[in-house]
Amino acid sequence: MIPSVSFLGVSLVNVQAQKSHFLSCLQLIKTTKTEAAVVSSALSEPSNTGFKQKRGRPKGSKNKPYTEPESLSFVTFKSPVDDLLLQLARHCASIILPYIVLEGFYDNQHYLKYAQSKGLKMISKLKCNAHLILPYLSEKTKAEADPKNMIKS
Repeated sequence: MIPSVSFLGVSLVNVQAQKSHFLSCLQLIKTTKTEAAVVSSALSEPSNTGFKQKRGRPKGSKNKPYTEPESLSFVTFKSPVDDLLLQLARHCASIILPYIVLEGFYDNQHYLKYAQSKGLKMISKLKCNAHLILPYLSEKTKAEADPKNMIKS
């Protein structure tokens, strides 16, 4: 483990005025209770005993519904953001918050689903090992999608 300090800073950005208003800065502190829970769950996972498993999905397995992770980083991120969103809704109800901007560490499905559950769109820098695949649009499809090329009848 590398000793370090982690902070969660929150700012409101006014795009028209090109100004940022700093609201709060919280230090994310690991608690021993959550560390112990994460360590105990990691220890309870079965280890590979040496036999080779067959390839593919096991027969009879079913899709499981999405559950939020119990990881230390997700728990320490979620609770202060929940509190801050609640305070903003209570004291500044007229402010519309459409986006949340996060560091590349938070660029995964769990944080994206959390942001979507709060009605926010997530902006994040992709990690260097991200493999982004966009659907192919042929020239014909691009021309059809362009509103300039539409003919009104």
